[in-house]
Amino acid sequence: MGLFTKEEIAECSRQELLRIYCHALSASWKRFNANGIVCKGPGTLSYVILTANGANCNASLYDGEDTNAEWIVSLKTTSAQSRPYAFDDHLYFQRGLYLAVDANVLGITIVWHPFPFGIVKS
Repeated sequence: MGLFTKEEIAECSRQELLRIYCHALSASWKRFNANGIVCKGPGTLSYVILTANGANCNASLYDGEDTNAEWIVSLKTTSAQSRPYAFDDHLYFQRGLYLAVDANVLGITIVWHPFPFGIVKS
């Protein structure tokens, strides 16, 4: 599984290019306060807001459906604060997105762009 190359994009029809462009404008989001599957399937991670519950807190995101998957990024914030993380280059994941948090996480909001069927080659 992988993304289309520039050469393959150049050969796409206008309808296919419109679908790819619309994907770039669409986003999904969820708010968590515990471990869990954020989404299944490929996409890109674009923004996270991590909020601590009175003490320092940590969260990690994995490319898959549990902590046995490939690690993507670790996030931290200090006592009773919210910290935004913007991934301007968007972090790519293939198998889904799994969140693991420690007990001091009050909440975490995750924004990602799922790849609709047909944009990622199998």
